[in-house]
Amino acid sequence: MKRSLLCFGAFVAAVSPAWAGGDDGVKQVGPRGQYRGPIDEVVAAFSLGPKPGGGFAPGGPSEDAFEGYERWEFWWEIQKDVLLRSLDGSRRDFLDTQQSEAGASGTDVVDAAYVREHILPALKEILAKSTDRDLRSAALASLGRLGSPEAIELLTKSAEAGSLEERRQAILGLGQIDHPRATIALLGVFRDEHERIELRSQAAIALALYGKREIMRILAAELEAQATIERLVGEREQLVVAIATALGLGDSSSRTLSVPLLVRKIDELGRLEVRSRGVRVAMLASLGKLGDASALPTLVEALGDADVEIARAAALSLGESGAKDAVPALLAFLADDGADLQARGFACISLGKLGTPEALEALRAQISSRRSRTVPSFAALGLGLARDYASAPALREVLLRKSEDQLRGAFALALGMLRDQASSEHLLTILERGTCDEDLRGYAAIALGMIRPVGGLERMLAFAQRDRSHLEGVHRGLALALGMWGDVRAIPYLLSALREESRMSVRANAIQALGLLRSRKAIDAVCEVLAASTPNRKHPEERTYAAAALGALGQKSTVPLYSYAFYGVNYRLRSPVLEYLMQQI
Repeated sequence: MKRSLLCFGAFVAAVSPAWAGGDDGVKQVGPRGQYRGPIDEVVAAFSLGPKPGGGFAPGGPSEDAFEGYERWEFWWEIQKDVLLRSLDGSRRDFLDTQQSEAGASGTDVVDAAYVREHILPALKEILAKSTDRDLRSAALASLGRLGSPEAIELLTKSAEAGSLEERRQAILGLGQIDHPRATIALLGVFRDEHERIELRSQAAIALALYGKREIMRILAAELEAQATIERLVGEREQLVVAIATALGLGDSSSRTLSVPLLVRKIDELGRLEVRSRGVRVAMLASLGKLGDASALPTLVEALGDADVEIARAAALSLGESGAKDAVPALLAFLADDGADLQARGFACISLGKLGTPEALEALRAQISSRRSRTVPSFAALGLGLARDYASAPALREVLLRKSEDQLRGAFALALGMLRDQASSEHLLTILERGTCDEDLRGYAAIALGMIRPVGGLERMLAFAQRDRSHLEGVHRGLALALGMWGDVRAIPYLLSALREESRMSVRANAIQALGLLRSRKAIDAVCEVLAASTPNRKHPEERTYAAAALGALGQKSTVPLYSYAFYGVNYRLRSPVLEYLMQQI
């Protein structure tokens, strides 16, 4: 437990909302508020201080509370943008939402011409006329997400001058436009030794988003120069973390360049121990993403590291690597009851991604365990990632068990990943039942959005209309689920959430859901919000959210590229550049 206490402060910092500081005095900026796990609930368990002589006052944290901040929800919420969009739960392949027969025809779906004619002009007008910093930042973010070369000039201008937040958004935006002019502008920021570290770090990630070998060569040379025992001090570490992360975004042609460098640097920096932890965690994540067999010994060795954050990073990266030979090491780690609980949970995720018969057998054995919440819940999610349809009956049994709702939420999502039609009625009942935990009900909705049972959409829309409780957890999940369904009948509900919701997490999921729909009808309605001559007195920030929604509506059928930058990373360790990226989704 002492080790858990030492990690707790760093963890709270890692999952709290990102805040932009800087010369312009801006704190929280843009349309933030995406749910990042039950941090308020966990922190509340520690609200009573320790009593004299040791221990905690009556009613203070229990053993369950200490396990609480290792809960699966944190992993899910940070990874879900990739998980819900990709075919295999790890790569950039987008599972394109198919519109139902009752929904709109193909003519309603957004294409490049529609983006150019309707979305770009609305965003450009904001930048030409508005002085609202949040609104301008949201418009710049959306210009980048559209991926249109027509936005390069505006983004380049904003990357060179303006508020810190506007510059950061413009830099990210340039990275999402695959064009030589965008690359040149980003290189100018990255190579400027007099530029702010956070902007150079942002440029490193942006340059790497398309994974080109020539860019990786530049980044590798910079990592060679910067990642040394003598130079890894102060805020410069942030830049090294960003470059190390960026190398993991390279395509297969860059492996022979990046993998030996990362392996060697991990070994060199190991001598710094704790002081190099953040950089080594980023390097381990990149090794996993690059998926080269030569990195396997380094990753396996890191799994046994005495530093739990290194072990956690390795546990995640071994699954990302795709190396089936990693299974024996992961199985041995999972079987060690004395090993770090969070790392064992991460090992379950990796075993699911690797999906060998031995891995699946071990995960099935874990889902019925009652020794902790952490391992069974992660094991269920691992089985979902593995598309292990044979485990559906056992997962259903736990879903129906009158056990902790926190545990049942993971099983609901696992059944959603399996597209298990047999669980549809159970999930609908959980959603509609007011006696269940609100987060469980929200996760049941998301699972239904993955399964898309016949008649389910009508039932969920009817529930949304009659629900009087309007609990945040329920409607956060409901908004995302309706977007995943791919049916334009969900648009009125989503637009209502976008315009009128006071809870930012519900609004953020509504934006994401509208992006999954990518409907012209939705764009027209959002543009009407932007064109309003007077601000909404009840919800004055609605134009900012509308501007952010336009970027989601116009994005291509791929994962927003920067989601992949922090996918599979040990989020338990604070990394300012990656925290900022997480807040963009």
